[in-house]
This record gives sequence, C-alpha cells and structure tokens, in this order.
Amino acid sequence: MTPLMTLPAGWREANGVVTSPDAPAGDPTYSDELRAWIAKIEPEHFWFTSRAVLIAAIVERFVPPEGWLELGCGNGFVLREVQRRYAGPCFGQEVAATALALARARTDARLFHCGPGEVPVRDIGGVGLLDVIEHLADDVAALRGAARYVRPGGAVVVSVPAHQWLWSDVDEASGHQRRYSRAALIAAMTAAGLRVEWCRPFFLSLLPGLIVRRGLRAPTSDALLHRAIAPPPPVINTVFRWLTRAESAATRAGLLPAGTSWLAVGRTARA
Repeated sequence: MTPLMTLPAGWREANGVVTSPDAPAGDPTYSDELRAWIAKIEPEHFWFTSRAVLIAAIVERFVPPEGWLELGCGNGFVLREVQRRYAGPCFGQEVAATALALARARTDARLFHCGPGEVPVRDIGGVGLLDVIEHLADDVAALRGAARYVRPGGAVVVSVPAHQWLWSDVDEASGHQRRYSRAALIAAMTAAGLRVEWCRPFFLSLLPGLIVRRGLRAPTSDALLHRAIAPPPPVINTVFRWLTRAESAATRAGLLPAGTSWLAVGRTARA
C-alpha cells in the first residue's frame, strides 16, 4: 500500500507544497525574520548539525522503510538529513508557509501545509515529533494523533528539552509549555498507547551553558532567541561540533549518562 493517499477535495499543490483548504495562517511563536535567520545559521551551527545527524541515525535504525513523516518539520533541516539516510519515502508537515518555503529549497520530500492531523498519508513506517510536544498544552493528544499515521509496529520518534530545573526565559520566548524528565516523557508516550523501546539523553556538554542561559535577558522574544541561538565563535563551534558528535555516538550506544535533551522511540501496537 502506498503511504500517500489521493489528495482530498480542495487541496492544491504549488511550488512543491501541498496545501489544505483549511491551512493554518502560521505559527505566531516565530517571526518570518527569525525563521529566515535560523535557516541561515543552521548549516554551520554545531547544535543544528549534530542534532540532525543523530536523529537521522535513529530514524535509519528504528523506522521501517514504509515511509517517514516529520510533523512540524520547520525549515526542513532535519528532514533533509533523514532523507539522505532513510530508505523509504519522506514527508514533512508544517503550519507556517514561510518555513515550508525554506524547506522546499532544501529537500524534495513531499511537503504539506496543513494541521498536524490532516496529512493525507497512512500506514507509514514512522513519524517524528522533534522538539514539538513541549510547545503543546496536550502532549499526549499530539502523540496519539501522530501514532495514527503509523502502521502496526511502526515507530514514533520524539525529541524534547530535558529537566524542568533548566527552565529559563528562553523557554518562554520559544513557546515551551514544559521541559521533561525521562519519566515524564515515557509516561506521556505510554499514555498515548506507545510502547517505549528506546529513550536516551543527548548533548551533556551543553549543560553548563544552559545553566548560565537561565540568566539571559532581552527586551523582546526575538532578541532573546537571537542571543540564545547565535553561533559561537568558529573555534568554539568546531570544538562543540566534535564534542556533540562524540556524545551522539555515546547516546546511540546507550552510554551517555545525562544530557540537555531526550530522544525516544515508541512503537505502535502490532496487529
């Protein structure tokens, strides 16, 4: 069975993006200017590059090749890396048209401008909610909705920020509702009907910086996020790229004892 259904009535495709007749106006959390700036820095910034490589490796390892859908794919940076490594077809969903335009320039995956529950694909191998559910009031409902796209025994891959005690104004500016303990993430995934197969921390080396970041202030949310996300000087960026890549290998092997984020894989029930 092909994972892509016939497009529902009223949907249209233009410039490589399929749009629902009820497509959301956008995501007010991030301005168009901020999205464009993030897209510009992603290819060189150690955090974005190391995170994308780690997630792509986990998708390649755990997701069957019947298809991959990233809900809230943003600028398409992770989706592009997954597409390089994953054996099956790839899809992306996003509510912000500006983000999808940036993603279209990076990947030829099928992109959908619609709500997260509207994507016309079914019975795929896996779905990703990558730094998404911490933004939502009802994380369990979001996980349950994501699982509906996946075939029996398929995978739901989730990443979230770790440790509520690391909460800062940057979380507020990012539109976060919460940070997660391992137990809280597993509880949410279990409540959504998923069997958690794998859950590991990543990016331990960033812990001192996130502790310092709790004191970061700025007059606007955009200004604060610019300060928090801006790439470090080139030498430091290179050092942390090597550190985070080494830590990612430890994460994949289950050897990293702690981190500043969690990455987890849940399975849907087998038929």
